[in-house]
Amino acid sequence: MMCISLWQPWASLIVIGAKRFETRSWPTSYRGPLLIHAAKHFTRDERDCCQDEPFFSSLVRAGIHCDDDIPLGCILGVADLFECFNVHKGYMRCEYQSLLVSKVTLPPEPERSFGDYSDGRFAWQLKNVRRFPNPIIYTGHQGLFNVDDDVVTAAIERALPCLT
Repeated sequence: MMCISLWQPWASLIVIGAKRFETRSWPTSYRGPLLIHAAKHFTRDERDCCQDEPFFSSLVRAGIHCDDDIPLGCILGVADLFECFNVHKGYMRCEYQSLLVSKVTLPPEPERSFGDYSDGRFAWQLKNVRRFPNPIIYTGHQGLFNVDDDVVTAAIERALPCLT
């Protein structure tokens, strides 16, 4: 199954349902189940970000009150990667073979604060987010990478809907 490793608190924001778009500098043609992995990397800036709004209140609503509650180096859940939009002039555009298929406005706050919606970036739309009751310790990688189905099958069967 495909997986993406994200720094915290962004990985947790996805599995609690506060973040429905993952913004990237690169597009993907992949669509389907996507495991959400929390990287081991957790800098002082990222820790400080957890104390700023709207991050703080979104995390607290999900029971994440301090740095010690932030899981690192593990797969937190799974979502369906539904669409990949190109951010352009305050809109998100979906194109197929250079033809505009859809054009939607940027997401409202607080979602907008959880990503970089600058022109030229890409917003990956995630749906059907499910969090694992027990995160799976796993080594992440850059970009999209494959995780053997045997590693996550039981966790997916016990996965819970996101909190929001």
